[in-house]
Parts: sequence; structure tokens; C-alpha cells
Amino acid sequence: MSVSLSDFLIQITSNPALFITVLLKLVVLLINGWTDAPNVIASCVSTRLLSPKKAILMAAVINFWVC
Repeated sequence: MSVSLSDFLIQITSNPALFITVLLKLVVLLINGWTDAPNVIASCVSTRLLSPKKAILMAAVINFWVC
């Protein structure tokens, strides 16, 4: 089932429960990325597997792609 963006926005504005659910999901994704990315970057850099610049770039791309 596919839903267009305009249909989704109409549904969100007309259904407060859906709006709250989507808002909470976005907050969870933000907090998860905010706390997981530094751990991954620190592990890669401390073991000298990646340079800091490459580790940050990799974490940014993957976090953006997963969300």
C-alpha cells in the first residue's frame, strides 16, 4: 500500500493520535541517533580503524540513510 505525502499530511492533521505517534517516533529516532553515533565513532577512531573525519562522515551518512 502506498500513500502520497499529501494524503499522509491530510491524515495527520485530521487524526491527533496519528500525529502524536509520528511525533514520538521522530523523537525516538533523533535520540537514538544522537546517542549511538558517538559510540560508533569513538570505537572506530580509538582502534585506529578509521580517521576521525572518515568515521564522522560514515556515521552521518548511515544515520541519515537508516532514518
